[in-house]
Amino acid sequence: MPELFVFKAGKYPQGDWSVERVKKFVDAYDPENSIEAPVVIGHRALAFDDSYQNAHGWVKSLRMDNEGNVYATINDFSKEARAAIEEKKLRYISVELFEFDKLKKDEPPYLRAIALLGATPRR
Repeated sequence: MPELFVFKAGKYPQGDWSVERVKKFVDAYDPENSIEAPVVIGHRALAFDDSYQNAHGWVKSLRMDNEGNVYATINDFSKEARAAIEEKKLRYISVELFEFDKLKKDEPPYLRAIALLGATPRR
């Protein structure tokens, strides 16, 4: 099972992700009792066809190091995605999140998906 660096604490155009907020996001991930996040190619919001429906792996777990870097352990990582990464057709990673904490302060953010990106710009 590969482990990928997927996110880090910091300021983004979409908002501020302090180490504390990132820790809440990591600690909340529970694929056995909630949503199991897929690994997809490209951001689904930018998809032009139904190929975005394909999962190229599933996020088994998340962990955060002391600097606020987040790593995902991936189950069932597809041969297609592995080959595209090796061939440098996919070079970047972006997370898709449910920002539940913006609606209710006591609800943590939650991982929706991990998008593998090539020509698609990171958000």
